[in-house]
Amino acid sequence: MEGSVRCSANYVPLSPLSFLERAAAVYGERVSVIHGHVRFTWKETRERCLRLASALARMGISRGDVVSNLSFISCFSRCKFSYFCGIDLC
Repeated sequence: MEGSVRCSANYVPLSPLSFLERAAAVYGERVSVIHGHVRFTWKETRERCLRLASALARMGISRGDVVSNLSFISCFSRCKFSYFCGIDLC
């Protein structure tokens, strides 16, 4: 928005979580992740993050805890989910 003044009506910095919520609401059916043959929409990415965060919370893991992940999931996927979920999976 060249030439406009930033204010709460036209500019609000987004946290990773608010970014994910907005992307799912605005671009829900658009592709957010392409990794090989795997594709996720923004809505699916949000749901996967919520499921992961919920599972970790049920295990007693909370903000500030460090989680190690040994799996076939690529570093890109692990880091993306951990970034949006506010946990450290890398």
